[in-house]
Amino acid sequence: YTTHADIKKYNRLGENTLLNAEAISAAAALHGMKYPLKEIETAWQDTCFNQFHDIFDGTAIHSSYQQYSNVIAEKALNIADKAITDAGKYLSTRVKFGPAKKGTVPVLVFNALSWERNSVIEIELAQLNKYGITSVQVTDSTGKPVATQVNGTRVMFLAAGIPAIGYTTYYLSQSPAVAAGTDESPKNINTCFETDGYSLQFDGGTGGICRLFDKKSCRELMNGFDLGNIFKLYHEVPHGMSAWDIGRVDAVKN
Repeated sequence: YTTHADIKKYNRLGENTLLNAEAISAAAALHGMKYPLKEIETAWQDTCFNQFHDIFDGTAIHSSYQQYSNVIAEKALNIADKAITDAGKYLSTRVKFGPAKKGTVPVLVFNALSWERNSVIEIELAQLNKYGITSVQVTDSTGKPVATQVNGTRVMFLAAGIPAIGYTTYYLSQSPAVAAGTDESPKNINTCFETDGYSLQFDGGTGGICRLFDKKSCRELMNGFDLGNIFKLYHEVPHGMSAWDIGRVDAVKN
């Protein structure tokens, strides 16, 4: 339970985004770009201001969030996002891409962490449509195809082995037409899992746990009717002491 989860979310986003902004801006500065010192310093001051205990734990007066704390949090995020965009554009103009076929779009994936990592990359399909790409095929820098997935308006793929404080390149192009009658969807999804201690089964439609059997005690841990591992949202009726007391709950949503 918490009050003003928004300011806690802003804090985590602000810290993470600013660290990314510092890393990529420092990398770009090594190649001649002016480091945005004043802007990033201002963004850190605003982010740290919201860590004042009355603000951060959600007990400040309501208007302080709407009229100030949320405003400076958004301001800090905008500064960090702009720094990342500016540094990314600067670095991308200095990267020498290998020979690519016509209609292929190179994509730089930058890692702001100090260790190698894997990361799921999401790109809006609308950004690719202007290059004539409507169905996406992704390959890595060696030309090896990379598995992709379309989720709504975005295409997703896994970037593996991105070097520390470095980048790797992927190439996006129009994928070949799929032959008529070809079904690439998975045929069977395994929803049952076994360990030495438990048997676990998920509901394929919701992802909730429908069966959990304890092998050691030989008993079912679910009642057979309700699903487990379901996130519930409780709506509390607003009242004057909501930062200190949990009031009446008038609705529960899964």
